[in-house]
Amino acid sequence: EGCGVETGDGIGVGVVVAGHGGDFGEEVVTLDAQFGAAVLQMCETLRGRASLPGAAQDEQLQHLERAIVFFFRELRRMFITEDFMQNKVLLKMQALLQAESLLAVVRAIATKVVANMQQWGSDETIISDTLQLFSELTLDPLTIEELKKIDFIQMLVLKRGQCALPFLNSHQLIKARCNIHRTLAKILLTMGHTADLFNAFLAPQAETLDRLVSTDRSAWGTEPLMGAVIGLASDLKGVGEACHTEQAYSALLQWLSSRFLVLADYLQHCPPNPDVTNRLLKCYREVFHNRRSRIPHNPLLAQYVTRVLAVVSQRKAPAEGASDVWKAVHKPLYLTLVLLDRVLGGRYMDVTSAEFRKALFGVLEMMCGLPTDDLLAYPKLSRAYFCLVGELFDRHSSLLQDVPAPAFMKLCDALLAVLKKPHVNRRMANRALSAIDRLCTAHDTFRPHIHGTDLLPQFAGLVFPLCLFDARWNAAPILPLNLVREDTKHIFLRYLETVSGRIASDAQRQQFSVAVREFLEGIPGTLEPSSREAFNKQLSAFRSKALPLLGGQETSG
Repeated sequence: EGCGVETGDGIGVGVVVAGHGGDFGEEVVTLDAQFGAAVLQMCETLRGRASLPGAAQDEQLQHLERAIVFFFRELRRMFITEDFMQNKVLLKMQALLQAESLLAVVRAIATKVVANMQQWGSDETIISDTLQLFSELTLDPLTIEELKKIDFIQMLVLKRGQCALPFLNSHQLIKARCNIHRTLAKILLTMGHTADLFNAFLAPQAETLDRLVSTDRSAWGTEPLMGAVIGLASDLKGVGEACHTEQAYSALLQWLSSRFLVLADYLQHCPPNPDVTNRLLKCYREVFHNRRSRIPHNPLLAQYVTRVLAVVSQRKAPAEGASDVWKAVHKPLYLTLVLLDRVLGGRYMDVTSAEFRKALFGVLEMMCGLPTDDLLAYPKLSRAYFCLVGELFDRHSSLLQDVPAPAFMKLCDALLAVLKKPHVNRRMANRALSAIDRLCTAHDTFRPHIHGTDLLPQFAGLVFPLCLFDARWNAAPILPLNLVREDTKHIFLRYLETVSGRIASDAQRQQFSVAVREFLEGIPGTLEPSSREAFNKQLSAFRSKALPLLGGQETSG
């Protein structure tokens, strides 16, 4: 109606552009350019229709708008790439549209992005796809410069409080706030890293924090304030994701320095609410992540990290009977474990400080209180759990030396539980095997905890049958279990004898014995990286000889 295009044609055009592969003959170039010019002209025809009464319920119009965004995303992916100023399709589009420059085409697409953000604030799909297109337009410095020429985008960056974007106030579109602030921050950072720029950019967030400070704590649990904090955390997470360099991150940290403890206080004193807790933890997870070594040594940041971990470990668990157990109980723990793992891996903390160790032990208590069945039931939680345990055993074994023996053994029991059900989740089992490898490698460090227990023999009895002949599993623990103690080595030898006894043919059993002897003679005597590499080669050679004798099938026990 009014534009001569059926509802599905935008999708069809997008599929054509996305699907013609590398065929850039003259006819295809002309066709793509005509498609692109026609869609841009159609956008002019449709301008304003989204603002008419009833547009939000017009399914055909919504479908067409989604199709247009899909088309523009495919157009950008195919043509607005490196050296796009020489792209034949875009040059022909410029001629068809009689645009003054090739960048005018980019500007026209960006104008559609702005229109969608203003007019489709209640449609989650359109807003999500539009913001993804907006983000993709910032992948090239030239397109960023064109974006900065659009008045509304300039206002979004530096005077966002004066811009009316309905979706920023929608609880259903909270992820959109993170996405748009990540994209806007990328544009901001091309302007500089000064305190004035960051203060202007984050003025709305500063107002929210000032409102929080001026509100009595007894009112911190009200819906409007919790919604404002959830939005604030999403905004800051997006900004943090855009700060890839030390210079950019330092500018963000400078802005946070006088405000960070306000959020920690809110997390500590607000009533338990999984939406608030999880959103704040996602924000901390990003801000404390030393991505690309962007975080300089900063004592204040170390204080913030310690405070947040202490607050999280002391928060009371929600009352039993939560309608969404993952969201209310397990997701906060999952986010906390990822946060702690990133902090330990960031190498910017003094992990020996008494305050940090106390906060760490509080988190370990949370981990020990987690039922094993729950741990195994949630793959994301188990993945974070075993990543952190492996990091502690590998690089921070000194921290675990002071952990009470019952807590230490609880962590090890979780590793054993995974190996007893490895096929439930292969990735989870391999992460557990990696943690076991690190524990066994540093077993002297943990001797006070494991002395007098059968922990290592239990590991050996599960690891050897699972990993020796089956390449799907992480075989790293096999070497340290053969070297650290005689009893675990004997378990290995007995397992090989058991496998040999399953071979019916005397000739094949003899061949298997020869392969075993060569394998045992080639096992290195140290755990150095070069020795591990040599062992992996030995193990591969042993498997190639042994598996045909065992029927050619990989076996787990």
